[in-house]
Amino acid sequence: ESTGSDQVKEEAAEVMIKNVSLDRLHEFLRQIEEGNRLVKVRRLKIKSRFDNKQMLDASVTVGTYKPAG
Repeated sequence: ESTGSDQVKEEAAEVMIKNVSLDRLHEFLRQIEEGNRLVKVRRLKIKSRFDNKQMLDASVTVGTYKPAG
């Protein structure tokens, strides 16, 4: 009998988002996680911008689950 990990593999992609407001970033992440249950946000790195304290740069690592084989 096979385990779930033999049936599914995860592919990761990193998405860079520059000069985004916190509200827009939150909406982007919400749409990723709610839009497809096979896609998850795995890591999020956020830096504030020096030129505009209201805006952020973000690096989002997204994991997508796919059938193995």
